[in-house]
Amino acid sequence: MVSADLRAYNALDYKKAETIMGIGYQAAESKGRVLLPYALDEASWQQYVQQRAARERHRLPTPQFAKVEGTNPTAARHLEKFLQPMIGKPLDTALLSTMLLRLTGTFRYDSAAYRMTNVEGQDGLIVTIHEKNNAPPILQLGFSVDGSESNDVNFTQLARLTFTDIAGYRSE
Repeated sequence: MVSADLRAYNALDYKKAETIMGIGYQAAESKGRVLLPYALDEASWQQYVQQRAARERHRLPTPQFAKVEGTNPTAARHLEKFLQPMIGKPLDTALLSTMLLRLTGTFRYDSAAYRMTNVEGQDGLIVTIHEKNNAPPILQLGFSVDGSESNDVNFTQLARLTFTDIAGYRSE
C-alpha cells in the first residue's frame, strides 16, 4: 500500500495541488520495488488496452420478452403489455427510461428499474417495480374557507376517499 503524509493539507488546498501530487509521486517511488511486478512496458500496456476494448459490448441487445417483477400478477400483465413497444427492437434506453418515468408518475410506484437477462438463448427485459406503501385506498381530508364576500364567509369540510382498480386495472 502506498500512503502519503498529507496531514498538513485539507480539501480546500486547491492551489497546492502540484505540491500534493509531488508528495504522492514521491511516496509511490519509495515503494518502487514493491510496485515493480505490476509495471508494464508500453507494448504490453497497449496489448492490455486492446484486449479490454475487445471485451466491450457496443451493441445493445434486442429484448425478445419483457417481465415485470415486484407487483401483483394483474398489474404485471398490464405493465408487460405497456412495455411491448420495446420488444423485438434494439434496446432504446432513452425511451425505456421515459416509459419507466411515466410509470412512477402515476403515483402507484416509488421506483422502476430495469436490467437485461438471457433465458434459454433469448435476451429479455426485466423491469422491477417498487409499489408505494402509501398507495390507495387513501383518505384525504381538507378544510376550505371562502371569504370572497365580507358578509358571507363559508366554511367547508372536505373529504375524498380514493380506491383504485375497483372497476378494472387503473380505474379510480
